[in-house]
Amino acid sequence: MNMSFKLVNFDEFKHIYDDMLLQFPKEELKTYDEFRELIETAAEYQVYDIKADDINVGYAIWFIDSEIKFLWLDYIAIYKDFHSCGYGSLAIKEFIKNYSTYKYSFFEIEKPLSEQAIKRQEFYKRLGCKNTGMEYFFPNKYKKLEMDLIYYPISAHRPDNDYINLAIKKIHKIIHKI
Repeated sequence: MNMSFKLVNFDEFKHIYDDMLLQFPKEELKTYDEFRELIETAAEYQVYDIKADDINVGYAIWFIDSEIKFLWLDYIAIYKDFHSCGYGSLAIKEFIKNYSTYKYSFFEIEKPLSEQAIKRQEFYKRLGCKNTGMEYFFPNKYKKLEMDLIYYPISAHRPDNDYINLAIKKIHKIIHKI
């Protein structure tokens, strides 16, 4: 199978946002206008269509920091028709492979309090992700949402807390505007 990624500009984003409204909890989503601002002004914030053998099977939104060399997966989803085909894990692994000179890839995931959240936790665990063990709250306008902050160790060891805090600070400033 040939996995590829197509960079999406805001004019091509509507189909992704429509799917996000179906697949993500409201409290984890940005508004359409917030996405517009990020996509149009933050070069590090990149939206991709995920393609398998030239068929669009999903999308991923990454923050790519070239200064301290980390990736931050803001969103990933595989379209419902392609669930359970292995595209999600293959896409993450392939994307990270493209940035093999980077140190870590971070992911915010829900605490395992629901069946769906448990499945997401298991998905990332199968990928080889590890929990940072740090307290982390997803900033949103609805409520303080406690999440697990996990990482994929592109480099061999756990990132130190100073590195993680620097990454969080950048994400909160650029993506969450706090």
